[in-house]
Amino acid sequence: MGVVSGALFPLGESTKLCTLTPPVKTNRFLLLLAVLCIHIRQTNSYTTWCWNSYMEDEKKVIRKLKNWALSIDNIRALILTSSRADPLSSPDLLSDYDVEVFVNDTDYFIDNDDWLKDFGPIIVRWPSTPRPTFDKDWITQLVLFSNNVRIDFQITSLGPGKSQNLSSGYSVIVDKDNLTADLPLPTYPYRKIAKPTAEEFDSRMVAFWWDILYVAKGLCRQELNYAKYILDGTIRFEKLQPVLKWYIGIQNDWNVNTGWQGRWFHKYLDKEIWQLYEKTFADADLKNNWKAMYATIELFRTVSRKVASSLGFTYPEDTDRKVTEYIEMVEKLNIK
Repeated sequence: MGVVSGALFPLGESTKLCTLTPPVKTNRFLLLLAVLCIHIRQTNSYTTWCWNSYMEDEKKVIRKLKNWALSIDNIRALILTSSRADPLSSPDLLSDYDVEVFVNDTDYFIDNDDWLKDFGPIIVRWPSTPRPTFDKDWITQLVLFSNNVRIDFQITSLGPGKSQNLSSGYSVIVDKDNLTADLPLPTYPYRKIAKPTAEEFDSRMVAFWWDILYVAKGLCRQELNYAKYILDGTIRFEKLQPVLKWYIGIQNDWNVNTGWQGRWFHKYLDKEIWQLYEKTFADADLKNNWKAMYATIELFRTVSRKVASSLGFTYPEDTDRKVTEYIEMVEKLNIK
């Protein structure tokens, strides 16, 4: 935010220090504004302040959804699901509104999308027009509006009891026909991490030590794209992530939610483990990707041993040693 000739204006996210013109005749009010500008910049709050200025708060959005549903006779019920309907969740400015709309006739929403105008101009949406995507019985329209509010509409002519998201929490916004009276209470299954069986643990051990070979070969051949696909894709999310979740589960008696794809790992991993996890990320430099691969091996080894010890499983020490020796040999090869 800046002050020019007594006018207040936003400078954008790269906010510069405010300047006062003319410098000599600045009054006390402008001086206070200048101090406020500096404070906003120093506290790194300008972007949030600016965002809040253009974003409607949750109560207003829900009220708008309610009034919209009540104004259209075709809509019989509307429920809010996901994070904004979970009392233990903490939605923020970027959290979307997951809305399920139960209607008599879905064609109304497919044939003409003028119904979206009630929520304002659109920045971007998916799909390009309302239509079935995940399920033939549900119309999908995910929209980011110009007021920075994102609403994910799922529309169906089925009853609310057919929703697949009730267990994760829901809030009834509109119910014109008492359709939601017998809905089951949420069970919040995602709040718990499933304890692995010995077979599940062994499966991840075998998969990790097999797939890590492809990373080493890809880096040796300077096939960066291929190596990063394996390391940052299948290994990170299919082999390493389950072990990290088990480790967190053990420390929290399995009653914990780490979020989709481990989005909240940083909240639950202890400092030492998290710092090692950070080392598993690399840029496009081949040497740095070798380091990231070895950090991934070290992290997997460390956490897997702890999980095995806690649950009475057996960690494959011999496989670990032999594969690590092989990878170290591959690193020394000169293949181009």
